[in-house]
Amino acid sequence: MKVLGINPASSESLIEIVDIFPTLCDIVGIEKPNQIQGISFKKTLNDPQYAAKEYIYSRFKSGQVILNPAFSYTQYQDGNSLLLSHQDDPSENINPAQKPEYSTLNGKMKQNSI
Repeated sequence: MKVLGINPASSESLIEIVDIFPTLCDIVGIEKPNQIQGISFKKTLNDPQYAAKEYIYSRFKSGQVILNPAFSYTQYQDGNSLLLSHQDDPSENINPAQKPEYSTLNGKMKQNSI
């Protein structure tokens, strides 16, 4: 996003489409209406290292998805889950959700899911 007075930069910070309107409100100095979801990522525009959110949420088919910079976790309605590592498996072919060494992460992602 290009904003007058802010140097263009790239960021790995997580944002969602619902964050665009609150950010525009913040930039022009007006209060975000209460019924609007999302948060401003203006701080990230000023500091690309600033992480506005720890997780973002989405849906994929019948699954609820939670993503962080390293992993995505999908919980399907039938009880199955999918855990993918963006760093170790960028092509997203391996599901380590049932491996014991991922049980803590799997539980944390499930707890924070929608």
